Amino acid sequence: MKVKIQANSESIAKGDLTASTNPFVIIKRSMKEEGVLVGGLKGYYKGIGSALLRQVTYGTAKFGLYLYFTDLIRSMKGSNI
Repeated sequence: MKVKIQANSESIAKGDLTASTNPFVIIKRSMKEEGVLVGGLKGYYKGIGSALLRQVTYGTAKFGLYLYFTDLIRSMKGSNI
């Protein structure tokens, strides 16, 4: 959905008057053009694997770095944070 909205925003900026950023219009058009099972409901989950991988990697790094730096600061100060 987000990608379709972004693509339509670029089309609007280029002068395409048939493009819309309204999510309901995009869903309706997508289901009409691509079909309910092909592009409709299943189509909204395309790319979810890469998005989840990105979030897992980011979350792991964020928490790991947080623990590392809090331990480092505690050892430098010699007290609890």
